[in-house]
Amino acid sequence: MSVTTIPAAPGIGVSLASSDWDPARGSLAQLLLDMALLIVAGVLTLRFHRFIRRRIGPPRRALRRTLGPLSPAPEARRDDRAPVRS
Repeated sequence: MSVTTIPAAPGIGVSLASSDWDPARGSLAQLLLDMALLIVAGVLTLRFHRFIRRRIGPPRRALRRTLGPLSPAPEARRDDRAPVRS
């Protein structure tokens, strides 16, 4: 995000400090365009992710199909520690 907003933001400040209004308007327009495109890119990315998840299902199901159960069954677990006698 900073790559798109850093060049425009100081341009606005420098132009306003020197009372040069045309470059300030241009920098403001660039900043607003950059922010709008960041929002559009984020929305499109989330919509694409939702489309893929609906199409192939949640990742855990796919992982479980590939690797089997993620934890051993309760009867397969055992306590490896020896009992402590006092």
